[in-house]
Amino acid sequence: MNRKAVLAIGVIPLLLVVGFLPMPASAGGPRFQELLIKYYGSVGAVWDALRAGEIDIMNWPITYAQYQEAITDPNIIVAPYNEFGMYEIDFNVNYTSLFDPEAGRNPLNYTKFRQALAFCVDKEWLMRDIVKGFGTRIDTPVSRPLHNTPWVNFDYCKWGPNGEDLGNYPYEYNPAEAARLLDEAGFVQGTTPNPDYDPTKPWSAQYIRTYPSGHERAGEDLRPLKVYIRSDHEPRKQAGEALVDHMKKLGIPVDVTEGPSSVCAPPVMAEWKYHIYTGGWSMGRFPLHFYALYTPIGIFEWGPNYCLIQDSELTHWAELEYPQAPNLETAIQAAHECQRILVERCYGVWLYTAGGYIAYRKGLLGMLNTRGYGFSTYIDLALLNVYHENPAKTQVIWGLNQPPRGVLNPLFAQWLYEYEVIDRIFSGFGMLTFNPYDPVKAGKSPSASDMPWYAVDWKVTVDDEGLDHVHIWIRPDIKWHDGQPFTVHDINYTIYLILSYEDSWAYPDLYGMINRTIVHNDYYIEVVMTGHSYWNVYVPGVVPLPEHIYSKIRDHHGKWPGKAEGFTPEQVFIGIGEWKFKDHARDPLTGDLTLAAGAWCLLEKFNDFWMELGYSIGEVYKCDVDFLYFFNPGDPPQGGSYKIGLPDLVKVALAYGSSATGVPSANWESGCDIAAPSGAVGLADLVQVALAYGQTWGTYTPP
Repeated sequence: MNRKAVLAIGVIPLLLVVGFLPMPASAGGPRFQELLIKYYGSVGAVWDALRAGEIDIMNWPITYAQYQEAITDPNIIVAPYNEFGMYEIDFNVNYTSLFDPEAGRNPLNYTKFRQALAFCVDKEWLMRDIVKGFGTRIDTPVSRPLHNTPWVNFDYCKWGPNGEDLGNYPYEYNPAEAARLLDEAGFVQGTTPNPDYDPTKPWSAQYIRTYPSGHERAGEDLRPLKVYIRSDHEPRKQAGEALVDHMKKLGIPVDVTEGPSSVCAPPVMAEWKYHIYTGGWSMGRFPLHFYALYTPIGIFEWGPNYCLIQDSELTHWAELEYPQAPNLETAIQAAHECQRILVERCYGVWLYTAGGYIAYRKGLLGMLNTRGYGFSTYIDLALLNVYHENPAKTQVIWGLNQPPRGVLNPLFAQWLYEYEVIDRIFSGFGMLTFNPYDPVKAGKSPSASDMPWYAVDWKVTVDDEGLDHVHIWIRPDIKWHDGQPFTVHDINYTIYLILSYEDSWAYPDLYGMINRTIVHNDYYIEVVMTGHSYWNVYVPGVVPLPEHIYSKIRDHHGKWPGKAEGFTPEQVFIGIGEWKFKDHARDPLTGDLTLAAGAWCLLEKFNDFWMELGYSIGEVYKCDVDFLYFFNPGDPPQGGSYKIGLPDLVKVALAYGSSATGVPSANWESGCDIAAPSGAVGLADLVQVALAYGQTWGTYTPP
C-alpha cells in the first residue's frame, strides 16, 4: 500500500465525524437522459472518434499504439483491462470442407496436419512484437489471467500463473517440426514446383505437398485450403498472415480472403465453406463454453461450433463441466480434461486474451470498470452509475468498433455488437448480476459474486428424484417500457419460446435442461430441471421478452422480431432495461434500420426503471464505489440493499492520490473517481463517500 493511501485511510474517521449528513435516497436509473450508440468500422475508427470528441466511451480495448497516443492526450483517460475472452486460430475439422467437397477428406481432419500448423504459430513473436504486452498468452481455450486459478490446465501451457516458464505447451514454434510431421502423416512433397519455396529455410518445401496414402486423391497435389483472416483486428490479421506465409513455404496451397466480420463470418459460421479462420470470442464469467463451442449441440447455421468438432470423449467432459456438473470441483476437473483433449488433438490454436487498457473522455465520473468486460457487454451498472462533471451534458455517447452484423433480434442475434444494443433495451443481466470487481465466485454477495437484478432472491432445492428445483422471486415493481407489468409469466414464456427455435442463440443453454415450470403467482416461478447440476441456478434466468407483444408474432426470425409481419422496431423493442428505444438510423427510402458503420441507435432513460441507484445530497447525484449487495438474513425470499460503508471508503482510500494524467498511477481505479475533477482520486472523492456513509440504495423489502 502506498503512503498516500495510508494517509487517506487515516482521515476516514474524521470525515465520518465531521462530514456525515444523512439524506434520503433518491430514485435514479441512468444519470444521463440519453444514450447514443454510434457504429464504426474498426478499432482505429472508434479510437479516432474518441480522440475527436465524437464519443465519450469506446467499447473496445485500445492497442499499444493508441495507448501511446492516449497518455499524451489530456482529454483521454485510460483504465487497466483484462478480458473474459480469447482470440484463436480456428480449424474446420470436419471430414470434408464445404469450400471444396470434391477434394475428399479435409487435411484438417488429420490430427498431425493440425499439429503441424500449430508448430507454425509463433506466439512469443505475436505477443512481443504485435500485441506488445496488451494481452496474456493462452495455450488452452480459457481466458487469462482472470481464470488462471483454478480453471486453466497448466499441464498444457508454456507460462504458469505467476509468469514462470513451465514449457508445457506441446507445439512451441518450430516449423522444422511442422515439416517433419507433415512428412510423417503422408503429406509429402510431389513434383510440382512450389512458387513460395524459400531456400534459406531448411524446412521449406521445394515442391507442392500431396495427399497421403488412403486419401481419395492420394498422390495428387493438395488443393488450396480456404483461409479467412480478419482484417479489422491487427493481431489476428498478423497471426493469420504469418500462418499463411508458413503454409505456403511448407508447400501447402492456400486461398486467402481478408476482411472484416461482415466478409468473413457468413462463409465461416453460416456456410462452413472454409478451412481456417482467425476467430475470437467474448465469454462468460465462468468458463463454461466448452459445451457450446466444442460439442455437437453448437452445430447449426451460425452456431458456435463452426469448427464442427464431434468428439465423444470431449463431449463427455464438456457435459460434465456444464450442464451436468454435480459440484464445482467436478466442473473444474472436467474443464481441465476438455483442455487436455483440445490441445492434444489440436482442434485449434489459442493465441491470447486481450488486456492492456480501455479508454474514455475526461469529464466522466464514476466510470465503473467491470473486471473481464471493461466498458463492454455487461456495462449496465456502469451506465447507471456514470455522470459528467458538467451537469449540462445530458447525453452519453458510446462507440462500437463494429456495427451489428445484420440483425437486432433478441432471439437470433449472435454477435457481440448486436447484443451491445439489444442488451441495453432488454436488460442483458437477466435474473441476476454480479460484483463488478470480483465476478468469478459463484454464490450470493457479499461473500461471493451474485447479486440481484430482476430477481430479488433465489434458491435451489432437490426433490426425491434428484431433480433440481430453481425457485425465483422477482420484484413486483418492474414494468415493461410500454407500462405493462413484468411478471414471471414473461419468464415462463421466454423459456419456451427459446426452446421452440433450435437456431436461437440461447437454445444450447436451455436444451435438455428444463423438465417443467411451475408458476406459483405473478412474482414466483419454480423451474424444475432435468437433473442436478452445480450451475442450474444460472440456467433459467433468461433475458425476458414481453409475452403480451411477442405472442402475437408467428415467426420471430428476421432483422427484428415480426419484421416480415409488419411489426415495427418501436413495437418490439420493448424491454425492462434502464434504456428505452427512441430512434435508429434508417434507410431514407425504405425506412429500414441501417446496420452499418456510420449508423447509430438512440436510447432514452426509462423513467420507470425499478432500480434507484445512488443517493443525493441536495440535487447532486453521488456514486457507489464497491457495489456490494447485502441480503437480509433468513431463508429466501429475502430483501436487501446496497450499502455505502467502510468498504467504499477503503476502496477510495486505496486509490487516493492516483491520477490518469499521462501514464496512469499503479493504484488508479476509474470507479473511485466519483467527484470533480475527472481523472484523479483525491480528498473530494473521499468526502463524497463519507457524506453518504450509512445510506442504502437498490433496497427491496419483501411483502
